[in-house]
Amino acid sequence: MTYGVVEKPALRIRKLISAVTGPSLFNFRVYLFFLPAFWITSLLSNLHNFSFFNLGVWTVANILAMAICWVLLLFADRRIFTNRKLKPANILAVLTFALFIGATKGSATIYLAWLLGAEAHLDTLWPRTVQAAILGLVTLPALAILAASFKRFQNERDALVAERVSQASNSATFESGKIRLEIDRLRSSISDVKHQLSGNSESRVPALLKDVVHEQLRPLAQRLWEEQKSNASDFSFKNLSRLAVLNRPFAGTAVAGIVSTGILIPYLQETGVGEGILRSLATGTVIWLAYWAASKVRPASIAGSAAYFVLFNFATATAVVVVSDLLFGTLANYPTAVAVAVMFVWITQTGFMTGFVKSTLETRAEIRRQLEQLAVQLGVDAEVIHTKNQLVSRELANHIHGNVQNKLLLLAFKLDRGEGENLQAELEQIDSMLALLQKPLTAITTSASLTDLAQRWQGFANLEIEVSQMCQLCESRSDIVRIVEEAANNSIRHGLAHTILVSVVCLSDDVVIQVTDDGIGPRAGAVGLGSKYFSTVSGQNWSLKALSQGGSKLTLALRH
Repeated sequence: MTYGVVEKPALRIRKLISAVTGPSLFNFRVYLFFLPAFWITSLLSNLHNFSFFNLGVWTVANILAMAICWVLLLFADRRIFTNRKLKPANILAVLTFALFIGATKGSATIYLAWLLGAEAHLDTLWPRTVQAAILGLVTLPALAILAASFKRFQNERDALVAERVSQASNSATFESGKIRLEIDRLRSSISDVKHQLSGNSESRVPALLKDVVHEQLRPLAQRLWEEQKSNASDFSFKNLSRLAVLNRPFAGTAVAGIVSTGILIPYLQETGVGEGILRSLATGTVIWLAYWAASKVRPASIAGSAAYFVLFNFATATAVVVVSDLLFGTLANYPTAVAVAVMFVWITQTGFMTGFVKSTLETRAEIRRQLEQLAVQLGVDAEVIHTKNQLVSRELANHIHGNVQNKLLLLAFKLDRGEGENLQAELEQIDSMLALLQKPLTAITTSASLTDLAQRWQGFANLEIEVSQMCQLCESRSDIVRIVEEAANNSIRHGLAHTILVSVVCLSDDVVIQVTDDGIGPRAGAVGLGSKYFSTVSGQNWSLKALSQGGSKLTLALRH
């Protein structure tokens, strides 16, 4: 989709239908998010004569009815609309099911309340069933749209984080003072070893070197590995709710139409056809006028917007009830306080959901603009810093474990065998390696880093690296080295590969990295940090598949 292009109405309608009929149709996490609001609305709508007995019965009836609907939703998810991830479901079938699930909820609640003694008769069964069916027709698609909006914002946020991580990583250094102190201690220990050598106390050197490895290097590497395993934060419903509240939530036409239609059946039941229709029209008119006025004010802060949204919905609900009472009189079974509470929950819930409908209709450019404007509040910048430090932690841990530790142990073994030539020079080299850990990670070029990586794995695996069309920009990108290093680590440690072929090609728009090995191929299991890292830096533009001849192939594309 081209940025900045205004979409035609037909395309927007197709996007809505796609959201309702695609993978987001049954998202049980979203259902759990709204269950309390559904329960409160149903309870307030049906509980006329308050008593603790009636309150308990209606609560039990609602819980059982929701459980029945939950089973039906699970059945539809796994037996009826099973292929919607590959091919969208039929929209008429989805809407018919939405009517059915709403009707089931309404009829089951009334019937169970009657069985348990809270409802005197079943005269309200059919009117409530029709009302609930209409609400189900609106609610199920709205929840699917909410889930689709969540996914779109999550994907765009991942891409935004990946871009910022890629930019930040090119000049990344580890910013933890504690780790710097640890490295200083290591260098001090190396100086002690050199002092022992210069003082003709070589007999103590092997023990000192092993102490440095076991008491300092290994614990430090372990802490770094543990730190880089910590999970990055994800986009949440809380974040999406913030956007919905900030993003012009007062969609008067939609909210007025949904609420006035949903309240029509109770009005008809309480007052008759003529007055019921007039009350419904008056309700819709008051909501539309109130929302029109509310849309003229836009608080700048999230807290201010949330407070404004809730308070104005309460004022709107109060205005609806007051106007209806003045024009037509108070409803016998709905005292003013109860009527205001029911209307407030309905309006707030409906207004909240319509914010997500608008989000689904937005272009990628609009979503990106919102995320960038709210980067701090939504945790984007914090996650960039966290992910950058994860990557640096991993690089430090691998460098300490794979280079410094192995060199120190090799020196200790040489001394045990009586091979003491050039020890001072080798210790100076190790000290220089530790000093480099506090410098920017791009101190050497990408090509040189890849060559060094291949040399590090000598004796364990044959790592062949081919770099094509390496431009100056690519030569300063440490993320390329990290990706290859992560892939090589996975191939050798998890895939048990002996030969790894790496191809890095710099194109005009992308850097394409391919890593092919002769190991046992990718294994099923939980997604690890490596997969999370690939997704973060590439914006989902990567794949890992098993090869027919054995082994695996990773393909990943980075934007310039």
